[in-house]
Order: sequence, then C-alpha cells, then structure tokens
Amino acid sequence: MRNVEKEVTELLNAATYADIRASASKELDPIKWAEESHALCSSIVYSPEILMAVRNTPSDEKLGSINLPRDYYRTAGFEARKRVLAAGIRLGILLGGHAEVIVGK
Repeated sequence: MRNVEKEVTELLNAATYADIRASASKELDPIKWAEESHALCSSIVYSPEILMAVRNTPSDEKLGSINLPRDYYRTAGFEARKRVLAAGIRLGILLGGHAEVIVGK
C-alpha cells in the first residue's frame, strides 16, 4: 500500500504533472479523450520497432518479442502516468467531485 500512497503523492504534488491536472478538468468529452489517446499512440506507442514487427509478421502468426530501447519504456511510462492521472481527475469530476479539490487549486 505504501507504493500506492507514494505514487498518489507524487502525481498530486509534482510540478511535472501540473499541466495534466489543469487540462484534464477542462476537457470532459469522452470523444476528445479517445482522440488524445490516439494521438499519443501515434506519436509514442507505435514506435518504428513495433510497426516494423507488426508489418513483418504474417497475419496467421503470433507477434514475436520486440526489443525496444530503454527510452521507450521511460517515455511510455511517463505518458501512461499522465493518462491515469487525467482519467482519475475526470472520473472524480463526473462522479460529482469539485474540480478545485481534485486538481489541487
């Protein structure tokens, strides 16, 4: 449980995530959320290594292991944290929370 508390504290207090806390509370349209996620996938998740592996794997075969650079995991992890934070803020607002409390204003 300590790791969860540490992660929550980091996400709420870090200046690194201030832009997400501010912007997530302003965009409450699920279509826009999907568009945000698609844009992130196109720019980060679908790396050249992944795209090449998918394109070179016949449709009747299982995709094999893909060797990704260490930076890929750092970048993808950072973006995933931001998406989780945005989702939590948005869910809190949709469930009746006050944006000022949720985003730390």
